Amino acid sequence: MILQLFLNLLLVSALALLIVQTEHRRVWTALLLVLGTLFAWHLTQIFPLHQHETAVFSWISYPHLQASLNLSTTHGLEMMLLPLGLTALALFYLNMVYPHENSRIGVNVLVLLFVAAFILLAGSRDFIQLLVGSCSYTVLGFYLINQPADRQKFVFYNFLAEMALFTALAVVYSKLGTISLDQLGAYQAEGYHKDLVALLILVAVVAKSGLFLFQNQLLDWQELTFNRVMTLSFLTTPLAGMLLFAKLQPLLLISPFAIPLFKVILVMSLLWGFAGALVIDNIKAKALYLNLMFYSFAFAWLEQVPEALENGIFYVMGAVAALNLLLVMVNISSSNEHYISLMGGFGRRIKLTLLLSILGVFVFTGCLCRFYTPQLYHIFIPYLGLTLMALAHIGYNIYFGSEHADERVSALLKNAGFIYGLPLFAGYAAAVWGLKLYACGWVWGLTGAALLFSLSGALRFLNPLADNEPLQEADWMSRIYHSLLLLPLRMLGRILWLAVDFVVIERTVIGSISETTALLVRGLQRIQSALWLNNLLMLLIGLGIIIFAIGYCYA
Repeated sequence: MILQLFLNLLLVSALALLIVQTEHRRVWTALLLVLGTLFAWHLTQIFPLHQHETAVFSWISYPHLQASLNLSTTHGLEMMLLPLGLTALALFYLNMVYPHENSRIGVNVLVLLFVAAFILLAGSRDFIQLLVGSCSYTVLGFYLINQPADRQKFVFYNFLAEMALFTALAVVYSKLGTISLDQLGAYQAEGYHKDLVALLILVAVVAKSGLFLFQNQLLDWQELTFNRVMTLSFLTTPLAGMLLFAKLQPLLLISPFAIPLFKVILVMSLLWGFAGALVIDNIKAKALYLNLMFYSFAFAWLEQVPEALENGIFYVMGAVAALNLLLVMVNISSSNEHYISLMGGFGRRIKLTLLLSILGVFVFTGCLCRFYTPQLYHIFIPYLGLTLMALAHIGYNIYFGSEHADERVSALLKNAGFIYGLPLFAGYAAAVWGLKLYACGWVWGLTGAALLFSLSGALRFLNPLADNEPLQEADWMSRIYHSLLLLPLRMLGRILWLAVDFVVIERTVIGSISETTALLVRGLQRIQSALWLNNLLMLLIGLGIIIFAIGYCYA
C-alpha cells in the first residue's frame, strides 16, 4: 500500500505541474483536494487491516555496497502516516482557500511531494535512501520559500546539516563496511572517532530541526505568507530532523556527551520559544515560537520514549497546527494585521473565533493528556505549563483588554468565515469525540485555568516591549553568530593577510624578486647603452667567449 501511495503522489504531482500554468487553476486545486480526501479516506479503511506488503527494489548492487529502495508497508509507518496525512490535507485545504495564494497549484504540489519525501525517509533502511530522503526535504523547502534572503539561510543551514550527516555516515561505513541502518549498534563496539560521529549527527539533527543555535532557519519564515509558514513548519525540515534522530539515535548513544548536550539544547530551545511567544509582537513570529516550543518538547518526548514517533507525536502535531490555523483566522479577521499590539478587545466582535480558540486550547491540552505517562512528568509539566501560559497571554492581547486597533482594522473586523471556521470546528469535534476528551477532568480544569489566566492579563506588563524596536527587530542569533564565529574568522583572515600576504609574500618574496629584476634590468640597460666603455666591455666579453670556445674545441 505504501508503494502505491508513493507512486500515486508522484504521478498526481507530475500531472498537477502540467496544469499549473493553465486557466481555472482554482478548479483544478479543488479537484486535487477532493482526490486527496478520497485517497485519505481509503487509507483510513485499508491501514487498520494491517495488510503489510514488502516492496524492496535493488538500487545499488556493488559487491561491497548493497543499497535498496525500501517502500514496504509497516505498522509503524502506518501509525505515522495517518495523522501526518490528515495534517497535510488540512494544509492542502488552507493553501486553496488562503486569499494570498488560493490560485497557486504549485504550493499544493509541494505538499504532495513532502508526503512522498516523508515516505522515502521514514521507510529508509540504509544510508543511501536516508541521505536521499533528507536532501529531498531540503530541495522541496528551497522551492517553497519564495524570499531570497530566507532561502539563502535555509540552504546554508541545511547544506551544513547534509554535509555533517554525509561525513558521519561515511566514517561509519568505512569501519562497518555496510550501509544498513540495522547494523548501527555494532559501531558502538567496533567503531572509532565515536565522539566526532555523534557530534556530526547532533549538528545534522539540530540544524535540520531549527533548534537553539539554528532557530533562525525556523523563525525567519515569518517573512512568508501564513500558509507557507505552516507548510514549512509541519511538513519540512523539522519533521526530517525528527526522523533522522529516531533512525540514528544509536550513533548518539555511543558518546557520553551527545544526549546531555542535546537535552541542554532542547531546554534552551523551549525557553527561547517561550520568551519569543511572550515578547515578539508579530503574530506569525508568535506562531513560529510556539512551533519551536513544540519541537523541543517532541524531541525530548522521543528521546525518552522512542515509540512516541508512531504513537503520539503526530497527533499532538495536528493540534499544534490547528492552533496555528486559529492565528491565521485572527490575521484574516483583522484585515491581515500582523502585530498583536494593534489588536485587543477582539473577543466582543469575533466571538466565533474566540470560541474556537478556547476549544483549540481544550483539544491541544487533551491531546497532551491523552499520551501522558508518569515517566514524562519532568517533560510534560514544564512544556504544558509554559505553552498554556504563552497561549493565555496571546489570547489576552487579542481578545480581551483594551482595543488598540486602528480605524481600518476596526471597520473591517469580522470573523474569517465558515470557510475557515467550519472545517476547524469539525476537526476539533472529531478529536474531542475520538479521543474521548469530554470525559477527562484534567482537560477541563487546565483549560479553565488557562482561560482565567488569560482574563486576568497577568503578563500584560510585558506589552510595552512591543514598542521596543531594537528588541522586536533584533536578530539575536545572527548577531551572536556574526560576533562569535564570523568576526573572529574575519579578524584571523585580516591578521593572516597582513602577516603572510603583505609582509612575507609582498614585502619579502615579491619584493626580492622585484629588486633582483630591477638590478638585472639596470645592468642590461647599461650594457645596451651607446657609451664607448660599454662597447669596449662588449668587445672584451665577445673575445673572451671566442677564446674560450676555441680552447674548448682544441683541448
